[in-house]
Amino acid sequence: MENHLGDVATLVKLNHQFHLTLYAASGRRHLCELNRILRYRTQHYLHVFIVEVELGHLPQTQGEHRAILEACKRGDAEQAAAIMHDHVAQVGRAIVEYVRQRDESEDSANRTK
Repeated sequence: MENHLGDVATLVKLNHQFHLTLYAASGRRHLCELNRILRYRTQHYLHVFIVEVELGHLPQTQGEHRAILEACKRGDAEQAAAIMHDHVAQVGRAIVEYVRQRDESEDSANRTK
């Protein structure tokens, strides 16, 4: 991902690959497929979020990705899961807040027309 900071489409694709690869290690095919579908359906939100908000936070995001990988390498599934949970939840909350604010701005602009 660090080699593609100027290419948001590639960043989104690589981010999905990172997460789906980790989930695949669970061996839970059905759950992984549901996760893949949800990630595919929400990728446009992640794309816009990265462009408008997240680019300045990519070093932190990459640090979280590295911490997840390090926990996996150590075989510390609980730590990897905890970091992953916090990472995904934090990004999810930030995207929801971004979309909420954007929708409120659009609603406000439409009311003034």
